[in-house]
Amino acid sequence: MENNNLAYLVIIVVVLVFGALIAIHLTHSGIYGNYNNYTSNNRNMIVITATGAASNSSSQAQMYVTINGTGSTNAAAVQNLSNALNTFNSTIVKYVNGNLSDVTTSNFNVYRIYNTSNFMASEDLTIIIPQIKNVGAAILALSSIPNVYVTSANPILSANQTTLLRSKALSNALANATAQAKALIPSNQSIYSTNITVDDYYFYPLYGSASGASVNSTGSLPPQFYSGTNQVVERVTVTFYYGRVVKPIIR
Repeated sequence: MENNNLAYLVIIVVVLVFGALIAIHLTHSGIYGNYNNYTSNNRNMIVITATGAASNSSSQAQMYVTINGTGSTNAAAVQNLSNALNTFNSTIVKYVNGNLSDVTTSNFNVYRIYNTSNFMASEDLTIIIPQIKNVGAAILALSSIPNVYVTSANPILSANQTTLLRSKALSNALANATAQAKALIPSNQSIYSTNITVDDYYFYPLYGSASGASVNSTGSLPPQFYSGTNQVVERVTVTFYYGRVVKPIIR
C-alpha cells in the first residue's frame, strides 16, 4: 500500500514538473506574454483634441467681373449687355483653357438708372483662372473692353492642392495629438490610439493682390499678381488608451 502511494506521488511530481517546463517554454515563446498587450485592469483612457496645419502657394485664381449694358428700354439695356458679354467670352476663353464652364453668373439685374429715363442691365461673373500666371494678362485684356470691369482677383487652391494639404494637415494633427498624449502619461507606460474623429478644417488664405486692374489697352505690361499662400488647418479628437505592458516572465 505504501509502495502504491509512493508511486502515485512520483507520478504527480513528474506531471507538475513537466507542466512547469511547458509553461516556461510557452512563456519564452510569447504565447502567455506579449509586449503589445495591456492588462485589462491597468488600462486608462485619455482624449486629446489637436490641430495640424499645411500651406502652399495657390495655383489658381478666382476673378470677379461686372459687365454693364445701358439702353433707353429694358430690352435695349439687355441687348447691349449681351453684346459686351459676347466680347468678354471671346476674350476670356483662352485664359480659362477654353473651358467657359469656369465662368459662372453670380448676379443679374435690370433697373432704371436713378433720375434718368434709361435702363441698366448688369451681370456679375465669377471666373476661375486655372493658371495663376495668366491672371495679370487676363486683367489687362478684360480692362480694355468697354463696360467690362474687373472688381477683384484672389488666389485659390486647386482641388488637388486642397486634397494634398488636407492630408498633410491631418497627419500633422494626429502627430500633435500623440505628442500631447505621451507628455501626459507616465514614461514607463505604452499608448495606442483609437476613435479618431475629424472635427473640422479651415482655410486661412493670405490673399494676393492685383494692381492696375483699370489699365487700358495702351498698357505694355500686364499688372503684377501675387499668388500669396493658403493654409489648411485640420482639427481632430483622438481617444488614446495607455497602460502597463505585460512582459514575459523569463526564468
